[in-house]
Amino acid sequence: MSGTYSAAELQTYSLEKLRGLYRSQQFRLLASMPGSPEHGEALANLKNIARAINLRLAPQFPIRPGPKF
Repeated sequence: MSGTYSAAELQTYSLEKLRGLYRSQQFRLLASMPGSPEHGEALANLKNIARAINLRLAPQFPIRPGPKF
């Protein structure tokens, strides 16, 4: 795939699909030369996919209130 995944597009994917995409972008990053357009796209995709995964997992771990001082 060439191009960058958008946040809106990633919101439609399941957690399993996001993890698979993340792994494929890791391979794409390793296969590209640093400084190349493919390398930059892979880095951007990794960042976007990681954000989508974190947003998907965040509600599962609610923040507990701390001690009152």
